Amino acid sequence: MSMDPAAREIPARKLYKVKYSICTLVNNHAEYGGMVDSFIKGGFTPGDCEYLYIDNSRGNKSEPFAGYNLFLDAAQGQYVILCHQDILLKYDDRKILEQRLGELDKIDPAWGLAGNAGGVAPGTNAVHVTHPAGEQNTGVFPAKVGSLDENFILVKKDANLSLSHDLHGFHFYGTELCQIGRILGWNAWVMDFNLYHKSEGNFDESFYEMSRTIAKKYQRALKGATIQTMGMRLHLSGSAFKNWLRTPSRRRLIFEQQYGDRRKQKRGLPVNKVPEFLAKPLGLGWIVFYWLAHKIRVPFENLISSAAKRRRKFLHRGPNHTPVPPHASH
Repeated sequence: MSMDPAAREIPARKLYKVKYSICTLVNNHAEYGGMVDSFIKGGFTPGDCEYLYIDNSRGNKSEPFAGYNLFLDAAQGQYVILCHQDILLKYDDRKILEQRLGELDKIDPAWGLAGNAGGVAPGTNAVHVTHPAGEQNTGVFPAKVGSLDENFILVKKDANLSLSHDLHGFHFYGTELCQIGRILGWNAWVMDFNLYHKSEGNFDESFYEMSRTIAKKYQRALKGATIQTMGMRLHLSGSAFKNWLRTPSRRRLIFEQQYGDRRKQKRGLPVNKVPEFLAKPLGLGWIVFYWLAHKIRVPFENLISSAAKRRRKFLHRGPNHTPVPPHASH
C-alpha cells in the first residue's frame, strides 16, 4: 500500500536524546552551580544528561506549577528530575539511583514518579534525606505513596505528566503531580536515595492557604458527574454504588435499544442495525423491571434536562436580556 508523501510515520516507542533531564527553578546562581557540580561528580555527566533551568533571580518569572510544565514539555531525557537548587549529592549517586529504578521496574512496571520522601498513609511518611539537623531515615523502601516531597522528584517521561494550569504557588505541586499520575494510571514511590537538602521546608501561611486551594480544586474535579457519550451515558464518581446505579448495565442497554426500536416501528421509522449483543432477548421479568424503572426515571430526567437547558439559555443571554417580538422590524 502506497502512503501519501505528506504523511509521516512515528516510531512506536519514544526515542530520547539523553538519559536524564535535571530541571530546576533558580533564584541563586551560586547555589545552583554547587548543585550542578555535585550532580556531575555523582555521575550525571553532560554526555547523556541535560541541565535545564528557569532564572527567577530577578523576580519570579515562573512558579513551579507553570515552570514544571515547561520543564516536562521541553525535557528530552528518558527521566526528568525536578529538584530544588539547594540539594547536593553528598551520599548516593547515579549508580545507586539506577539500582533503585531497576528495583521499581521489577516491583511495579506502572511506576511513573519516584522521590526520596513522601506520604504513605495518614500519619505515615517514608523519608531518606539528610538535613543540616541530621539524617532522616524512616520507612520501608521502596514505599508506594500518594505524595512526594518537592526537593527531588524523578518523573518517567513516558508518563506524559503535567500540572494544573489553574493552580499557583510554591507548595503541593509534588502532591498534585502524584495525583495526576494516579488518575492516568501511574504510581508514585519513595526510594532509598539519600541526598543532602539544605532546607527542612517552609511551612508559612501560604502553605496552609495552598492546602485549602488544592483541596477545593479536587473537590470540584473529582465530584461525581454523569457524562453523555455518543454511545451511552456514564456516571463517574468515587462511589461504586452510584456508578452501578446511574451507569446503564448490559441488560438495561439491551432493554433501551429494544424499547426504542419498538417505538420507531410503531411510528413507521426505520430501525438501525444494532450490535449483536444488543439484539439478545431479555426474559419477561427483566423486561417488566426495566419498563417500570423507565416509566419512573424518564420524567425526572426530562425535568432535569429541561431545567438545565433553561439555565444555559439564561446564562448565555444574561439576566437583562429583552426578547425581540417576532414581528419587530429593524
